[in-house]
Amino acid sequence: MNNLKDTSGNIINEENEILVGWREYFEELLTTGHTEEENDEEQTERERNYHLLATRTTQELEVEISKNEVIKAIEKMTIGKAPGIDEIRTYIQKRKL
Repeated sequence: MNNLKDTSGNIINEENEILVGWREYFEELLTTGHTEEENDEEQTERERNYHLLATRTTQELEVEISKNEVIKAIEKMTIGKAPGIDEIRTYIQKRKL
């Protein structure tokens, strides 16, 4: 049974009214109360932050990973946990050290 309460607490059970109720709910939920200019400034700031993060991440990825870092990471792994996407079990990785 599909029912929804409106803002007055009345139960709505007709499909079109339910859709309108959900639309109104999400519009209210997502309304920031900011002007369009403030929203544009926030968007610009988010884009600037994303660009800085992407640039920093790219630079970090260019650093080579040492053999000692890999060994330390494998030693920290807990045996008995689910394998990753490579399906290699932890106990196999630790045995190869």
